Amino acid sequence: MVSVEHDGPGLSSGQWQVFHLAVARLRAQIPEGYDRIRYSGHFLANGCHSLATAYKHDGTSTIVNPLFDTNEAFRVLRAAMYRPGEGTWRNVLITVHADGSSQVQFTDTIMSDTQPYVDYVTDQHMFPVDEDKQSKKVKTRIALGVQWLRDHDERWYPQWLHDMIQTGNKPDWL
Repeated sequence: MVSVEHDGPGLSSGQWQVFHLAVARLRAQIPEGYDRIRYSGHFLANGCHSLATAYKHDGTSTIVNPLFDTNEAFRVLRAAMYRPGEGTWRNVLITVHADGSSQVQFTDTIMSDTQPYVDYVTDQHMFPVDEDKQSKKVKTRIALGVQWLRDHDERWYPQWLHDMIQTGNKPDWL
């Protein structure tokens, strides 16, 4: 049984396939003797911060280092769940049980104050969200990221911005 909690319509068949791959990757990381794993991931277009903890019935827990494949599966799922103009989630919290059942929650709240503001500009470039659908916090982070880019020379620009400039498509905001 899978319980998916998020805003908007249900997952498409392609999204379900990617979701099940992510669940399988997490299930494979449950250590012997443990009955479930809880994974928390904060994603932006160019990176993620994640943590996984395995639990036994008696409450004993151990930290599990999320494998690259697990993080990559969620990165692919994030892209698959993107809706033009509406965006996609930034955070996933999922518990996968040894029997394969799972509960997941996707949110777009900002969970980390340590993410560079330019990462929010990159995320907006990769997964555009209409301005009226952006939270005040996201708008602020994007604005601070744009200001940072204006204040620095091109050697500090992300690759996608270099590529745009090289093709003669320098953004108006720069």
